Amino acid sequence: MNTPINSTDDIAVVSMAGRFPGAQDCEALWQAIKEGRELIATYHPMQVEDGGELVVPRGAFLEAPEQFDHAFFRYTPREASRMDPQQRQCLMLCHAALQGAGYRSGREAGHCGVFVGTRADTWHDEQASYQDRTASDAMLTLGGRSSDAMATRVAYKLDCTGPAINVANFCSGSLLAVHLACASLRSGECDLALAGGVCVRYPAHVGYVPHDGGILSRSGRVRAFDVRADGTLFADAAAFVGLRRWQDAVRDGSPVLALIKGSAVNNDGVEKAGYTAPNVKAQEQVIREAMRRADVRPEQLGLIEAHGTGTPVGDAVELRALSRIFEGVAPGSCALGSVKATLGHADCASGIVGLIKAIQAVRWGVLPPTVNCEHPCAELLDPLSPFDVNGRSRVWSRAVQARLAGVSSFGIGGTNVHVVVGGASASGQ
Repeated sequence: MNTPINSTDDIAVVSMAGRFPGAQDCEALWQAIKEGRELIATYHPMQVEDGGELVVPRGAFLEAPEQFDHAFFRYTPREASRMDPQQRQCLMLCHAALQGAGYRSGREAGHCGVFVGTRADTWHDEQASYQDRTASDAMLTLGGRSSDAMATRVAYKLDCTGPAINVANFCSGSLLAVHLACASLRSGECDLALAGGVCVRYPAHVGYVPHDGGILSRSGRVRAFDVRADGTLFADAAAFVGLRRWQDAVRDGSPVLALIKGSAVNNDGVEKAGYTAPNVKAQEQVIREAMRRADVRPEQLGLIEAHGTGTPVGDAVELRALSRIFEGVAPGSCALGSVKATLGHADCASGIVGLIKAIQAVRWGVLPPTVNCEHPCAELLDPLSPFDVNGRSRVWSRAVQARLAGVSSFGIGGTNVHVVVGGASASGQ
C-alpha cells in the first residue's frame, strides 16, 4: 500500500470549536465517542401518551444556548435580545475557531471566509410577540431571526473580508460549507476559512411524536446499520473548523490537526423513487469523485464516517453504495460508524460533527466504537465484508500519514457531499 504524502492541494485543519448536547467542546465530544457513551437524554422514565399520540421522551439539546456575552461582541442588550440563539452560537464558536487558529481578527489572517450550514429559526416562534414600534425595531427582529444573517454577522463582528456564505441545504449543509470553503481557499479567494454549521431547535427538552412511515425512531435510539434500526431522532449541535492551505499553515507554524485531501458534491437528479428518497448511484459517484480528487484508493481508507441515520431504507442504500466502491477490499479492513448513534441527527450541523469525529480519529490514531449496533445487519455479517463495526475503541495502527477517513453527508432533496480526511505528521499532538 502506498503511503499518502502531503499534496499542494491539501487543506489543513488548524482549529476546531463546538458545542454539543452533553459535551461542551470538541474534546468532550471525542471522549464520549471513544467511551461509547450515548449523549441523548431521557426526560421521563418511559414513553407516555399525549392526546392519544405516542410521545417518545428523548432528545439531545444544548444547555442554555441563549446565554451570550453581548458586551464582548459589542451588542446592546436590545440588539442581542432579538438574535436567534443560533446566531449567538455561530458568532461565539467562529470567534473560538479564529482564536484557535492563532488570530484575533479575520483581517489578521488576510482574507478570512465564513461558510455556515444553516436552518430556519424556531426560537422566535417560542417568544412573546415583539412590539416593533419603530423601523429600527423591525430591522433588529428581521436580522435577528433570519438565517441569511449568520455568516455576514460573523464577518462584520470578526472583520472577515473573504466570502461570507450561508448554506441552506438540509442535512448536508455544514459539510457542503466545508467543501465550498476548501474550494475558496484553493482558488485564492480567502487565506483562512471558518466552516461549519449550527442547529439549535425549539421547543427544547421535550419529546417527539413518531408517525407510521416516518423517519423518527419509536425506540428513541439511533441504531445505524443494526437490524433493530427503526429511525432517527434530531439533535442540537454547533461546530466550526478553521481551514488554511496546507503550505501556508506549515510556513507559518500553525498547528495542523488533520488534512482535507479531497471533497466532492453532487445531486441525485430525477432518477429515484421520490424527492426525499436516497439514490445509490449518486452516493457512489460522489464518494468515488472525492477519492479521485484526494488521489486515494478504497483499500487505503481505514474509517468511513457514514451519514448513517438509522433509517432502514437510508442505511441500506448507503451500505449498498459503499459496498460497490469497496468491492474486493480485504475483509474487515475499514471501520464503519455514524456519530448520529451517539448524538442524534443534528440536521444541518450533522456533517460537521461527523467531520470532527473523523479528524480526531486520524489525529489520535483511534478507531472508536459504534454505539447501538450490537446486532449488525446481514451485509455486515458477511465474512467477506470489508467493513467492521467496532464494539469498542481500538488503536488505528497505521502511521499518522497513512490514516485516511471518508465522511459522508446526504441531504433531503439529494445533495450529497463526501470529504476525505488524512492524518498530518505535524498534527499538534
